[in-house]
Amino acid sequence: TYARTLLRAAKWAETHHAEADVAMATETGVSPADIHTYYTRDIYTKLTPELSVKMLDAVDVLKTFLFDHSFIDNNFSTEEWMAKDLLQEAYRQENIAWRD
Repeated sequence: TYARTLLRAAKWAETHHAEADVAMATETGVSPADIHTYYTRDIYTKLTPELSVKMLDAVDVLKTFLFDHSFIDNNFSTEEWMAKDLLQEAYRQENIAWRD
């Protein structure tokens, strides 16, 4: 699944920094040499997708901004909107401990 692929890619990036720099540079339109201008040196440990309370709070702030400024028509619960169970299942399949 897509979630499992993201988890595997994050794990790969932790030990393949130069190759990860090239991949991130390609995706963001900068040179690999510039990656550390835009990202902190510990970026390789921050690529694992997660739905922590901190992350959900950040998504909720963004969603509220979009609603308040009429970029989206409907206000909704981000907690209900997130498909947390899909990511939890990918964690289980990849033998990664789930953290809330």
